[in-house]
Amino acid sequence: MFIDVFVPYSFVLRIRQQHSTEMASVSLTLIERTFGKKNGRWTQTTTSLVSTGKAFSIDELDLPQSWQLELASNEGRFEIDQPIRRDWFDEYKYASPERLWELCKKLYPALSL
Repeated sequence: MFIDVFVPYSFVLRIRQQHSTEMASVSLTLIERTFGKKNGRWTQTTTSLVSTGKAFSIDELDLPQSWQLELASNEGRFEIDQPIRRDWFDEYKYASPERLWELCKKLYPALSL
């Protein structure tokens, strides 16, 4: 059984490993989702407000074991869509890419980013 939950504000962390090297690109995106009605039907709009990316060595990232397993089993791709509080969204929605990395450290303090 699936329960559909609307999450208006989220922080997306994506890790993509290049197959030929031990390097990975890490991207961070702040997302806002809104509902609206169009032609009598409900629609969901997703807006990416801030996005940034960096390249890291896989060893340098020091990923949790469960993330490493998912990265390995999903052809070098890993993604987390983390719901965040409205006040955090408001604080970071027009932030510089450096501030977005600060939010990532707040959400995932164990990561070596």
